[in-house]
Amino acid sequence: MKVGVSGVLAGLADTGSLVVHSGAGQARAASLVPPVHVALLSVGDLYPDLPTWMAAQGAGVLPQTANVVFITGPSKTADIELNLVVGVHGPGEVHVILVAEA
Repeated sequence: MKVGVSGVLAGLADTGSLVVHSGAGQARAASLVPPVHVALLSVGDLYPDLPTWMAAQGAGVLPQTANVVFITGPSKTADIELNLVVGVHGPGEVHVILVAEA
């Protein structure tokens, strides 16, 4: 699989983070395994920051899900020689498509 497409629970504008949860019918593999992740985000689920999301939606979601992942761009790591490598774990590219509410 070269591209994974998934819906996301929320977007956090201040950090550019995507909130992804898992549970029954909500697998995370499409957002974590392929080299490219395309996230579908409803405009109404875009929040300025984590505290605003927690107050509006997060506190009700957390008890109902197996786990929550905050995706903030591709992973980065540096080995002992300080060689920076991007995309070591998870997708190397993340694209967000904003979906207007009907």
